Amino acid sequence: MARASTRMYDVVVVGAGNAALSAAIAAHNEGAKVIVLEWAPEELRGGNTYFTSGGFRVSYGSDVKEVLPKLIPDITQAEIDSCVIPPYTHDDYYNTVMRLCKGRSNPDLLELIVKESLPTVLWMKEQGVQWELNMTFTQKRDDKIFFAPNGMVFQTKGAGAGLSDSLFDILRQRGIEVLYESKATNLLVDKAGKVYGVGFRKRGEYKELKAKAVVLGCGGFEANLEMRVRYLGKDWDIVKVRGTRFNTGHMLNEALKLGAAPEGHYSACHNTFVDAEAPQPAIRKDAESTRRVHHPFCILVNNQGKRFVDEGEDFSVYTYAKAGMWALSQPDAIAYQIFDSKVTHLLEGFYTIPQASRVESNSIKELEEELGLPANSLVETVEKFNEGVQEDVPFNPIILDGKKSLTEPVKSNWAQKIDTPPFLAYPVTCGITFTFGGLKINLKGQVLDASGGIIPGLYACGEMVGGIFYYNYPGAGGLTNGGVLGRIAGSYAATGG
Repeated sequence: MARASTRMYDVVVVGAGNAALSAAIAAHNEGAKVIVLEWAPEELRGGNTYFTSGGFRVSYGSDVKEVLPKLIPDITQAEIDSCVIPPYTHDDYYNTVMRLCKGRSNPDLLELIVKESLPTVLWMKEQGVQWELNMTFTQKRDDKIFFAPNGMVFQTKGAGAGLSDSLFDILRQRGIEVLYESKATNLLVDKAGKVYGVGFRKRGEYKELKAKAVVLGCGGFEANLEMRVRYLGKDWDIVKVRGTRFNTGHMLNEALKLGAAPEGHYSACHNTFVDAEAPQPAIRKDAESTRRVHHPFCILVNNQGKRFVDEGEDFSVYTYAKAGMWALSQPDAIAYQIFDSKVTHLLEGFYTIPQASRVESNSIKELEEELGLPANSLVETVEKFNEGVQEDVPFNPIILDGKKSLTEPVKSNWAQKIDTPPFLAYPVTCGITFTFGGLKINLKGQVLDASGGIIPGLYACGEMVGGIFYYNYPGAGGLTNGGVLGRIAGSYAATGG
């Protein structure tokens, strides 16, 4: 028999990542009595947020240096002067997403996210989240630090773990209750179709929480093997899950059964290269250490020693979230990133940590043998690639330099001869981060049904929302979406808007 809660809340938030906790804080700020349901135990709390680098994509306009002191109060003028940061306007952000997503993103939802990106990170700062410069895709020359023109200037201190811990600290300081080991199982709906709470299981016992509104912020279905194959297709059951094991799509399915409208690219997801030996389930605080996203500076070969893709098609931040599929499409779902010593200084530190899988050799032939590739396959691939390199075009890692290798497949940018030992090979496979299909919402975060009507009392945010990303994804866009939509959904859930 169900044990109904006798305690009435204004807002129940399901999930405990960036989006959900932003919703809880925003609802509390509006005077609501809020409770958070987290399926994970306390030591595994935080959803996918905990596993991220903490980067936020932000439209800051023509002069980010006006924003830096507001967001990072302890930054010095000398540090500001050392940064060379290109403008990143509203149109830059909006057009980038539309370009990567082939024009399919919900224009109204995308417009809202872009417009609110800077106000949201400033709001998060006001709540108590601390920020720092995002140095991942920068290059240092002399006394200057050059940032790529991609809107990825800010990240939270302590990366995703730091963001998660900060948000939970804010909840604790404000007395917002969190129930751990509490798996939401169903939505409570009255005869008029209004959602008035959530059923959940805690240590085997079913309970119910009644509330004026429910916010679903419990992620997509990337950790559900069966749903991955059903929606994403063949071989998606063998990929590595980069984030939380608790994003199984259960409450997404519950909302769909209720009549919520699906939206977005259900057969696509954020996927990237990860170390072929990355542990499963994913490690938490150091989960990002398994990523291998500097493929534009390498050649990629499969286990037959053959190149199969344009590694330099675009900046890494615009290709890394679809690159995992490149490996998945190859025999045994594996590929090798091959670098020579000319570019190793450009690689992020995750490439050099002791636990990184890699093979090093002073000749391509020896590298080929150590990797167990067919005889002369890698030697011939490298020779052909080197013959095609345009030597009269300068190499520049900060821009799309147009330095090609005119072989097949063509490498469009950053093509340099692989000729300077030692040579390095990193085995990589496909890692899935989050899925793109979700629920359809309006600009207040209210979940809509198939007719376009509002499902009263039901809101959604974060990876639970569809319609933003199709085919591809711009780096650091996910946490921004979560912060913006969580803040909005929480505010309107509290006020009944």
